[in-house]
Amino acid sequence: RQNRSTPKTPKGIKAAISARPGETTEVTFYQLTSKIKNTKNSTVAHVKLHLVDLPGYGFAYDSKASVWKETLEYYLLHRGKPLKRVLLLIDARHGFKKADIDFLTT
Repeated sequence: RQNRSTPKTPKGIKAAISARPGETTEVTFYQLTSKIKNTKNSTVAHVKLHLVDLPGYGFAYDSKASVWKETLEYYLLHRGKPLKRVLLLIDARHGFKKADIDFLTT
């Protein structure tokens, strides 16, 4: 039996992964939605979270580096609706790489 405080795992399409790092070359969009009920006043809030999975730096710093950098910069800085958060995931096995530092200082 599942604990009521534990959210259920969403069903449907799962994230695509490749066998080797840096081989993902597509931008993938995910939308997560939930209803949260306030037990004190019985109101219901609809919460949406949009996640965008961008290709890793293995792809970005390969043959199409300049195109990728322009695409990423446009998406982060010039889209119609401002982003609330940007998460940069660092592989702890390798630490910060030049590509990570370039991203953070640009």
